[in-house]
Amino acid sequence: MGRDSLGGTRRDMRRAIRRIGLLEMVMLGMAMVLSMVAGALIAFLLERTAGLSFRVSWIVCSVVLFAVPAFLQLRETSAPAGRARAGNDHVSDENDGG
Repeated sequence: MGRDSLGGTRRDMRRAIRRIGLLEMVMLGMAMVLSMVAGALIAFLLERTAGLSFRVSWIVCSVVLFAVPAFLQLRETSAPAGRARAGNDHVSDENDGG
């Protein structure tokens, strides 16, 4: 297998990585928009029921609705492999004979 035969594979891999990056950005943008809409709805309800400032409530709720799930996801994906698999004892690897 020569160096030239891998050129097509590398090109396809770069294209796939670019598309995945684009998809990730689109999903992140959608999450931001949804958190802002949900934050506005919660702020509207808080303004009507509790008399809180709409603008301040909207900012706080939007940040909380976006930041908390993002933080939890980031924490989960950066967990060490041993801790991440601790709850999956019922899953066995094909190579470990179990």
